[in-house]
Amino acid sequence: MNEDGIVRICETLGLDYGRVRPPWNATGSANISVSCPLAIKNHGDPRDNNMSCSIEVVDGGPSRVRCFSGNCRFKGKFEILIRIAVQWRGSPPDLVAMSNEVNKLEAVTLAGTIQRVRQQVITKHTWTPPKLDRDVLPEKVFDPFAGKIPQYALDRGITVKTAKNWGLGYDTEGGFLVFPVRRLDQALVGLVGRAVSDRAKRRHHNYMGLDKSKHLYGAHMFVMNKPVVIVESCIDTLNTWQALEGEANVGATLGEGFSDNHAITIGIVRPPFAYVFTDGDSAGRLMAAKICYALRQHKIPTRVMECPWGPIIGTAPNGRPIRKGVDPSNLPYSYIKDIFRDAKVVHGKVNWTNPPPIFDPDQSPQ
Repeated sequence: MNEDGIVRICETLGLDYGRVRPPWNATGSANISVSCPLAIKNHGDPRDNNMSCSIEVVDGGPSRVRCFSGNCRFKGKFEILIRIAVQWRGSPPDLVAMSNEVNKLEAVTLAGTIQRVRQQVITKHTWTPPKLDRDVLPEKVFDPFAGKIPQYALDRGITVKTAKNWGLGYDTEGGFLVFPVRRLDQALVGLVGRAVSDRAKRRHHNYMGLDKSKHLYGAHMFVMNKPVVIVESCIDTLNTWQALEGEANVGATLGEGFSDNHAITIGIVRPPFAYVFTDGDSAGRLMAAKICYALRQHKIPTRVMECPWGPIIGTAPNGRPIRKGVDPSNLPYSYIKDIFRDAKVVHGKVNWTNPPPIFDPDQSPQ
C-alpha cells in the first residue's frame, strides 16, 4: 500500500499517523507509524492514540504491519489488520467497502497490480472516507455505571437531584464516583472517576482516553448569556453550581491547565463575565493567573472569586508553613454566594488580597 492509501485508511478509521520514514538500509522499506487499528481489541485503552503501529509503504505490492505495543504485538499482513479492525467496529457498510478495496489493492495478482497502478494515477477514490468524530464515545460505555449514586457523593454535599441532573454514576467494581464529560452538544467525550474509598487503586481515574486539554467538565449544562465560573474539579463544579442556584454556569478544567479549547468553549455561550474560582493556596493562585491571562487573550471579561486559605497546622522541614487545604467544595454556600457577588474584575495582573483571607472548614459546617 502506498502512502496515499495508508493515509486515506487512517482518516477513515480515525487514526493518528505520522510522516513516512525512509528505510534503515538498502534492503529495507519505508514505513509510517500510526495509532494501532486494533487498540479497540488488544490495547488496555481502546482509544489508545500512541503511534505504536508501523506499516510498510510499498508502491508496487502488499504491505506488512507490526504493532510494538506490549498489549497487542500484531505482526502480519496489512489487509488482515484492516479486516480485523473493521470487524471490531461492527462491520458498517462504508468500512466493509474500504476493507474490500484494501484486499484488492494488496492482492499479489495481475488484477492487484492493475488496481495499484490505478491507485497511483487516480486522485479520488471510488469510496469517500466519512468524517469521523474521534472524541465522541457511544452512550453504551456509561451504561454499567448509570443509575447508581454512592454515599460518598452525598457526604461531599451533592444532592440526589443534582446527581440525577448531571447524570452521575457509580463504578461498583473499581470504587469510583463516575462523572460523564459531555460537550456543549451533549455528546459524551469521556468519563472521570473519583475514588469513594481507600480500596480504589488511585484517587482519580480517567476512563476511555479523555483528552482533558480539549474539554471542560460541565459544558453540557451551559446556558447562553449566563456567567461561567471556572473551578478545578468535578466535586467543586457541583457544589459551586448548587451554591449559586442557577446564577451561573460552572465548569472544571479537571486539573490539566487551561487551553485555547477551554476558552473557546466558554466564549461560545457569550458570558457577560467568566469567574475564576481556584483552590485557596499558592498553586491555586498560579492557576487562576494563567486562566485569567488565557481568557484575556480571547477577549472574555474576567473576574476572580478569591478562595480563602486554610489556617496553619504545621511547619515543613524547610520552614514553610503547612496550611489546612481549602477548595470551593469546603465552603458554605452562603460564603460562595458572597465571594461571587464581591468578585474582583481583572484588567491585567490579579490583585490578590495580602495576606489572604483565612477559613477553617472544620469549624464551618456547610
